[in-house]
Amino acid sequence: MASCWSDSDTEDEMMGLRSSLLNALDAIETPAAFASSGEIGFVDPGVFVHGMGPIYLPLEESQARQMIEQAHQAPYGKGSETIIDTSVRNTWELHSGQFELRRPSWNTLLERVVAGVARELDLDSTVHAELYKMLIYEEGAMFKPHTDTEKAPGMVATLVIGLPSAHEGGEVVVNHRGQQKTFKLSNTQCSYASWYSDVVHEVLPVTSGYRWVLTYNLALDASQPRPAGGLQPPDNSYLYKTLKLWVEQDASLGPTSHFWYQLDHEYTEASISLRALKTRDLACVQALYEISTMLPVDIFLAVLEKTEHGTCDYDDDDRYHPYDAMYTEGFHPLEDVTSTTYEVKSLVDLDGKKVLRGRTLDTKSILQADCFEDISPEESYRGYLGNEGPDVTHWYRVTAVAVVARCSTASFLLGGLPKK
Repeated sequence: MASCWSDSDTEDEMMGLRSSLLNALDAIETPAAFASSGEIGFVDPGVFVHGMGPIYLPLEESQARQMIEQAHQAPYGKGSETIIDTSVRNTWELHSGQFELRRPSWNTLLERVVAGVARELDLDSTVHAELYKMLIYEEGAMFKPHTDTEKAPGMVATLVIGLPSAHEGGEVVVNHRGQQKTFKLSNTQCSYASWYSDVVHEVLPVTSGYRWVLTYNLALDASQPRPAGGLQPPDNSYLYKTLKLWVEQDASLGPTSHFWYQLDHEYTEASISLRALKTRDLACVQALYEISTMLPVDIFLAVLEKTEHGTCDYDDDDRYHPYDAMYTEGFHPLEDVTSTTYEVKSLVDLDGKKVLRGRTLDTKSILQADCFEDISPEESYRGYLGNEGPDVTHWYRVTAVAVVARCSTASFLLGGLPKK
């Protein structure tokens, strides 16, 4: 039997329902920000660098240079690789085993800062901070636009605490869904900036002095159930009525109906679950879950993937240096796309338990028309190989919630058994 998305007799009606579902979910809003900042005051954390001794506030150039001698060039993540490239990231780092924060009162202060950030980002009281690194940005240091990799289980955000050190430049610029914020850390006191780990951000070049910061990973405590995170319960009546109409219409049409709604944030296959969702994503999925207790629908979360393969432009030197890494770094735009595939990379229940992976994705079932547009891809590039020219593969990933009519759940899952 035909699904609700393809029955020609009801196409106009179902397109109207599709639009209504999209509008109902888009209308769910939360007051939370995607990034925040604030002043802490002049507080000495008691920095002690092994091999040097105590570091005094505000930071003096002589001690900044000594710390740089102890430090190493900071790498960045590119797909599954860790790369050092000063044209992308140019800063010095000391890992947490190279220094200590010896002031006992610092941990109490940190707890207050983390609690404030949790409120501002609409997280919850189970968030904890893990000291990651100390960074020193000298003149010319910067970090081009990027997102943070998941460095700890349950990581949802990054916290940067600036320590007193005279400098110019080094502002943090964060961008998310068309919104932009710029944070400038204080020269004379401790200050902080925090953002969700999937938010694109950059550190602008330092023009003078030394930008000196501590970085923390903010993670959810996996042993604690996630409360509502301070979200105000939205009025779900319109969503309920629209979803009820969709279910009733679907029941008369067949057993394969479902739809996907793209979420605002990105999540890894390892981390995706209801308790890991952020801000509006959490509100949307909670609303759908609550409605699923009243209507016969099942809710899942998924990572969806678009793969494009084809040919790309190349430098003349590519022909003579096909295996040299310096000729394969950077982004290679596709010139001629030879194949495009769509896949449900991973499907989980709301607890994060894997249900299936490797299912072919029908993009017509996605409510948003431009699901994969404006997504930065991961890339695999191959230079000249014998007589074959260079080619490239791009992967685009988004996270979505799946709503499945309960009478169709079995066929939905059976239709997506893992590939053999």
